[in-house]
Amino acid sequence: MVKWSDKEAAVKSLLRGGRVDPADLIEAARAESHPCHADFTWDIGQAASERWRDQARKIIRQCKFEVIVEDVATPVVSYVSSPEDEDDTFVSVANVRSFARVSAVMASEVTMLHGVVARGYGIALAKQGIVGEAVVSELKTIRDSVKALRDGLLEE
Repeated sequence: MVKWSDKEAAVKSLLRGGRVDPADLIEAARAESHPCHADFTWDIGQAASERWRDQARKIIRQCKFEVIVEDVATPVVSYVSSPEDEDDTFVSVANVRSFARVSAVMASEVTMLHGVVARGYGIALAKQGIVGEAVVSELKTIRDSVKALRDGLLEE
């Protein structure tokens, strides 16, 4: 089992002008001795199928419908990842009706939101001298609020 620190060091070794090109990582990882080799699908047919599934997911996630409340239309995604299925399928938001399923969908969505906010907070914290203390403080508040919301949804 390859340690994450070895993978991270391998990626860091590819830095050029502060950037890492994914093509460079792919090329380096072709060597079976590379720490990231096992993270790639090297069978071309299987890799193509995985890529097509990624493209299909992107299309599905972009489908929207409008919810109108008090004459204000809000675009809403039509499909979300089905949290109770392990086959990576999507479920129509319109067909999610039970309390349990709505709770599971909301918990999944808010968990993803928490990850994005936590990532943004971490970046702001690392660059506090540039973005300012107020931005860091506001993102921390948002992160903590989303975490509390997520924890509440996961308890239900």
